[in-house]
Amino acid sequence: LLLLWVQLNLVSLVFGAHVMYEQFRQINGTEFVDAQSVRIRKLNRTTTAMNGTVTVKRPLDNSFTVAMHLFHSPLGNNQFNYYPMKIPTIGVCDFMRKVYPTYYPHFKKAVLNLPPTSDCPIQPRVVYIRDYVVSESLVPELLRFVPKGLWLVRLTGKRNGEILGITETMSKVYSNYDW
Repeated sequence: LLLLWVQLNLVSLVFGAHVMYEQFRQINGTEFVDAQSVRIRKLNRTTTAMNGTVTVKRPLDNSFTVAMHLFHSPLGNNQFNYYPMKIPTIGVCDFMRKVYPTYYPHFKKAVLNLPPTSDCPIQPRVVYIRDYVVSESLVPELLRFVPKGLWLVRLTGKRNGEILGITETMSKVYSNYDW
């Protein structure tokens, strides 16, 4: 669930450009949320999809916070620089009340067993991701420009200041003229 939130937040920054998933990995934190089976699959030359399962092993309440950090590689050569974009840290319950209802309708076709928008804490469950491709209808008009290249989104889950889990998603941002 939180993995998809990261993907959508990155994509919501891009308008007039395309986003293609490159890689996903979970670095640690499998005792709380296990997403190690999530993989990126190429559907065609310009489209990739996310597949796998995310297992929430323990209830997640507002004491579990999520921070997002962005890194950019303008040349696409994996030499990433920290991108100083301010994205606030948010508690899981705050996310479920304020952000999640906007994206829930776009998820429910390709992501099965999502918690309802009013659920908090999020109870243990297995969420199935099947060929999830980011919809361009999610992109708000106010946020139009992000540099092309490779983007690394690092999602850090914490409870009481202690890091409990880290995931990283790499995506390529390109325009129609790059192909």
